[in-house]
Amino acid sequence: MFDGQRTHSRLLLLDVLELTYPDWERDFTKAEEYHVSLPDLFLGKVSGMAEKQRMFEGNRSHPNLVVLDSLVLTYSAWAKDVAAAEDAHTSKPFMFREKIKEIKEKQKMFEGDRSHPRLVSLDAMRLTYDDWEKDVKKAEEYHVKFPELLEGKLAGMKEKQLMFNGDRSHPNLLELDSLTLNYSGYLDDVIKAEEAHTHMPLEFRGKLFEIKQKQRMHHGDRSHPRLVALDSNQFTFPGWERDVAKAEQYHVRFPELFEGKLEGIKEKQRIYVGRQAQLESLLCRNTNVLDNRSSSPGHNNECVVCLQNTKTHAFVPCGHLCVCEACVPATMSKRKCPICRQGATQAIKVFFA
Repeated sequence: MFDGQRTHSRLLLLDVLELTYPDWERDFTKAEEYHVSLPDLFLGKVSGMAEKQRMFEGNRSHPNLVVLDSLVLTYSAWAKDVAAAEDAHTSKPFMFREKIKEIKEKQKMFEGDRSHPRLVSLDAMRLTYDDWEKDVKKAEEYHVKFPELLEGKLAGMKEKQLMFNGDRSHPNLLELDSLTLNYSGYLDDVIKAEEAHTHMPLEFRGKLFEIKQKQRMHHGDRSHPRLVALDSNQFTFPGWERDVAKAEQYHVRFPELFEGKLEGIKEKQRIYVGRQAQLESLLCRNTNVLDNRSSSPGHNNECVVCLQNTKTHAFVPCGHLCVCEACVPATMSKRKCPICRQGATQAIKVFFA
């Protein structure tokens, strides 16, 4: 394609299109991407582009558009929904029928027709808890856009009303209320657990586990296998306390991530220990070199940069002890040892007993 070769059958099909609708160039580029990366989607993309051009020219004879144009719409934001349906028609045909259903149901609701079984179930509820109106509006959105989620939404609203009425007989709430809690922040966690109970029941067990583990840790109980694995290590690298605290958070909230976090902490410790061993080796080597040189007659212990002060700093990783403390900033700005010109990661001060 870069060399101008467009003899492939897909490109020939694309190039014969005469496109003038707004932003057709962007669709053209996307079609070329489909040609090389997602060939299975190419024909659908080209068909959509051809339909966009027909619509731009005023041709709305496609059955989908005939159905859409036959609707008499007056509800708020209907034009936006029609545009979304037209976009589905050209880009995601499998979603067009659902968009039509959504538009029709919105118009019925706007006209006061709430005869759909889902709306009948919603309207039969007697709600008085705080912000119930917001939940009703959300349930109506589910009815027209995500009907598969409405049943769960209604169940959560019913449970909210029971809780508001003082009924906490649900097994989830009985188990939650049976806990004796005194760790910092437990009230917020209880509220989140109650929200999960009414909004996302599948997450309630995870919230309950989190609360129980936080309470046990507050009492000093670290018998859980994950905490045992964490506590069996001794960390000394800078900032290890922060990483351990994060691992404890993973233990109670994201257990599936805990193992990876622990392995990362262990690796940090191994790297830190290795670096310390390297530094100790360099210091030992420089000490021996300095001792040998100082015992030699006429040895010069002056800084190789200023030629005045005594050498105090060695470069890592080469190990050359050659500059004084005053000359370190100037030499490290070049990131090179002035003796061997090897790259330097740091300059360390050498102490002699």
